[in-house]
Amino acid sequence: MILKKSLNLLINYFSRTDDGIVYQEKYIRLKKHIFDNSIFNQTSKHFFGKFIFSILNILILFFSIIFLPLAIILYIVGYKISTTDSRTIGYHLEEMFFLECYCLIKKIHPKKIIVYSPKISSSNQYVDEFYFSKKFFLINNIFYGIIVIPLSQWNFLKIDILLLKNHKSYILPSQIYKNYNNYKKKIIITRQEAIQKFAKKFLYFKSKFILPTKRLKKIQLTYLEKIGINLNSKIALIKLRESKNSHYRNSNIIRLISVIKYLIKQNYKVIRIVDKSSKNLNFKNKNYFEINIENNYGKKIHALLLPLTKLFIGNISGPYNWTTPLFFPCYYIFFDLVNFSEMNPRYKRTKYLFKKIKNIHSQKILRDKNAIKKYPEIFKIYTNQKIMKLKFVNNNGKFIIDSIKKLK
Repeated sequence: MILKKSLNLLINYFSRTDDGIVYQEKYIRLKKHIFDNSIFNQTSKHFFGKFIFSILNILILFFSIIFLPLAIILYIVGYKISTTDSRTIGYHLEEMFFLECYCLIKKIHPKKIIVYSPKISSSNQYVDEFYFSKKFFLINNIFYGIIVIPLSQWNFLKIDILLLKNHKSYILPSQIYKNYNNYKKKIIITRQEAIQKFAKKFLYFKSKFILPTKRLKKIQLTYLEKIGINLNSKIALIKLRESKNSHYRNSNIIRLISVIKYLIKQNYKVIRIVDKSSKNLNFKNKNYFEINIENNYGKKIHALLLPLTKLFIGNISGPYNWTTPLFFPCYYIFFDLVNFSEMNPRYKRTKYLFKKIKNIHSQKILRDKNAIKKYPEIFKIYTNQKIMKLKFVNNNGKFIIDSIKKLK
């Protein structure tokens, strides 16, 4: 038991992606130097975890100093290190998009970017393996963390959006409510907004970001034919947010039965991505499939399907966010959205369908902009706190089907 707990702590420690970043209650800021909050800012809540992390932090600090000559050499020859958060695949894709834009703007080869993304803790290791490993200097072995993490403590070697912007700090979506006034005045922004501002002129140039897939054809044939899918199949992919910790952002799969039936009539093979939080649909059809991504086989199938999908229907969740249409162009219907504050680039083949906002007292439907200005509590959608004055009305099946028809 102790051995297993210690192993999990080590994996958690060497999977960390916050080197150079200090997480605080109301905001996130950049570390000023390698001694800045590096030893006493622990992520573990238990004494044993804090004790182990303290020892490891001291060792990492020691190795950082030992590896300083190596860090200087890497810097001189033009290398940078990114410790992207591959434990959250949506965040990971945003970070990879930022790195692509960074290389274009700075006119440097992507192989000069060392991306530390341990596959043992990755949300989907196959996304890296299939689409990014040939482009960037990708390190997916966690044991190399003993070298990469100390090196990434040096800000001159690290690449992060925070290092390139004038903002000294930024916030997570869950911190918007606590920083509402400063956020409204644009004194502080989210990481997503910072990346979008940095890459603004590249947002609509899809040809620059489409990921290579030629070498995957044999792998795709081998795995997808087993589930009745071939490379010419007309694939519609469904992925909903159904977890307990995101009540306001969730959707109900039952409302999509009419959508699934419509797609099957349009000769689509409909594939739903599921996990332990997914509700049972009790729908059977030879052209309807469910892929469970809680195991490596399901994760591999999901990663292989990304460039083959003709139509995506679902929430902004997991690997499906504002960067996905750039990497994997197809038709996208993002529905039941509540990310009212975020910029969603209006790509030609993408539609964003937001939940309606209703005042609980008057029962009136509010405009998004008015609701955001008048009711700061709307930003509790990113937290577990209850919203008292507003109610969100989900999109219905007919509205989604009409939106699909308009895309074409």
